[in-house]
Order: sequence, then C-alpha cells, then structure tokens
Amino acid sequence: MTIVEVPVSAPDTDRRDAQEREDRARVLEAAALEIEVRGWARLKDCDDEGRVCAVGALQFAMGENLPPGTTLGVNGYTAEVSTFGKGESLMEFNDKKALSADEVTFLLRWRASEIRDGL
Repeated sequence: MTIVEVPVSAPDTDRRDAQEREDRARVLEAAALEIEVRGWARLKDCDDEGRVCAVGALQFAMGENLPPGTTLGVNGYTAEVSTFGKGESLMEFNDKKALSADEVTFLLRWRASEIRDGL
C-alpha cells in the first residue's frame, strides 16, 4: 500500500478569496457604468456637469461622496488598474492617454475580468 499526500486548501479560505476578487471586480464594473451614465470627464473627479473621470467613478461606485480632487479610499483600486498595460496610473490614463470614455470603461471591465481570473 502506498500513501500519497495531496495538498488540500481550506474551503473557507478559497471561498473568501473568490468573494474578495468578485467584490473588487464588481467595483471596477460599477465604475465603468458610472462613466456611461454620468458621462466622462478629464482632470476633475466630477466636473460642473456631473461627468466623472475614472477616479471619480470609482468614488461613486464605492458610495463615497468626497470633495473633488480627493482620492481617499480608492487608492487600492487605482493601483489595481495601474497594473494593466504599461503600469501608468489610472489618473494619467484617464486624463492624458484615453481618447474616449469607451477606452476607460473597457480598461475597467478588462481589469475586472482579469481579477476574476485570479490575475
């Protein structure tokens, strides 16, 4: 008789990790929806017409009503998206590189998909 050891991970830990990834992905998807609903802005979290940049959209998606220019609470999510592509910040991508709202929402949703896949 041969005894074979098989590594087993704790089901609760796996479930928690999966739920955490799902929660993070949903915030990014909600931010993309905020841009689609409110409109897209550059250089301001929320402009005078109510349009939002990517960081402002993350704030609304997280339920934060912060003064313009504040990024408290969203730093983890902006870092989450910064790992995409060339490592530029989400703010820099939104304000300088993106040519349209579609590019920003695509980036947010793509990263959400990667998070769900464990990347």
